[in-house]
Amino acid sequence: MEPVSSMTTNPLYEPPKAADTKAARNEQSENQENREAAGKHPLRPDRDEYIPETKRALAQDKPQGPDRKAAGGNVKKCRVSTEKVDREIEKLKKEKEELERQLNLETDERKAARLEKRLAQVENELRQKDTDAYRRQHMTRSFS
Repeated sequence: MEPVSSMTTNPLYEPPKAADTKAARNEQSENQENREAAGKHPLRPDRDEYIPETKRALAQDKPQGPDRKAAGGNVKKCRVSTEKVDREIEKLKKEKEELERQLNLETDERKAARLEKRLAQVENELRQKDTDAYRRQHMTRSFS
């Protein structure tokens, strides 16, 4: 490392001379006085300018009605169905009811333990599948 005394004294930044700064300050103050006199903020316009498009220009961009296909607007309809998911959930609910019924009637402890285990699995699966997110992910889509 070099000692500070051996470093060069040439500054990287030279401040502006006094005459230049006085002229710049005078110019800035004149500009500010003019803006204040006009009542406007220097960076903000009075209001935004909105120029609406005409109806004719909008109609040219988006063809409507029976002419839409002729104009190249390829229109497809999408149908969404959750019937398959709903049937699956109904099947699980019926299976749960059946397992509960069998569990209430069962006297053998081994069979009862198996039924309880299966019932817990069905309840867990039903809890996961009986949600809107599951329905959205597993719905069928058809395009016409």
